[in-house]
Amino acid sequence: MNLTHLSDLELWNGTKELVSKEREMTTHFLWHLKEMENRKLYRERGFSNLFAYCVEGLGYTPGSATRRIKSMKLLKNLPELVQKKVEEALNTGKVSLSNVSSLQHFFEKEKKFCDKEYTQTEKIDLLDKIEGKSQDQCQRLLFSISQNPEKTVLSQDRERILSETQSEIKFVASDQQMKMFQRVREITAHANPHPTYAELFEMLADFMLMKKDPAYKVTQKSHSAAEWTKTVRKPSDQSQPKPRQNERPYTSKKLEREVHARDHSMCTFEDPLTGKICGCKYGLEIDHAVPVALGGESTLQNCRLRCRPHNLLEAERVFGREKMEQHLSRNIGRNSS
Repeated sequence: MNLTHLSDLELWNGTKELVSKEREMTTHFLWHLKEMENRKLYRERGFSNLFAYCVEGLGYTPGSATRRIKSMKLLKNLPELVQKKVEEALNTGKVSLSNVSSLQHFFEKEKKFCDKEYTQTEKIDLLDKIEGKSQDQCQRLLFSISQNPEKTVLSQDRERILSETQSEIKFVASDQQMKMFQRVREITAHANPHPTYAELFEMLADFMLMKKDPAYKVTQKSHSAAEWTKTVRKPSDQSQPKPRQNERPYTSKKLEREVHARDHSMCTFEDPLTGKICGCKYGLEIDHAVPVALGGESTLQNCRLRCRPHNLLEAERVFGREKMEQHLSRNIGRNSS
């Protein structure tokens, strides 16, 4: 686009107008995200969650997607009058999307690490306080009021791509975590006396994958880490738990490995409209094409891998969404009692 024909004043005013429109479009987008989450429409289109939809489907960077999703989550739980006030503040630039996102992140971490649940009044008060503040000023404010600032404000993981084959990972470790890392170093010193943190995390990842990932043993085993795993694993770890009397497990370990190998350890849900395969590898579950409750058998032909959201979507299609919500609410109540 060639803008050389614009006068200085036209360029100046036009730029300001575009910024205003961009902010308004961002707030409109937040409400679209809210409705998208309410309907869980992203599942139908082959995405395992809202974040995957924003990154893979809409092309946002992970950071941009996170800021928009967290801002939406903060807005949707506020009273309607406050929502309009925050929307106006976003549109006029009185408060930035980054600071609204940081505030939601702060509330989530305070609840997780400090068991602190902020009231609506407290949230509204903090929203007022971050108006007109820079990102650094907002972080300082949250640090000053946090019950555990190291975990709720400072403890934010970072990933940075260095090359096609290398990434840098940065996080804040607690004293307890450092003691655990040191203990792992001590009990594996015979295999590697002075492991780097990269080697240490490779050992830990390999150990967990060997225990939990059915497809890992035959696909991605690391020789150096696998040797370490053999030295520290107890014989009892290799035995399979026996099912209770008169209890028939849905799937055997052998069948799970076969399903993982065939489905390449990823969710195989396919969007019927676009043909997009979900491909999520997080929290995979064995799903029966013909449900067990309807006489389906645990065979390789009847089993497939699904992420949790798409497993639930399949169940809703068969049994109805209302019935599945009742089923899930009963399970939550049973687990909390």
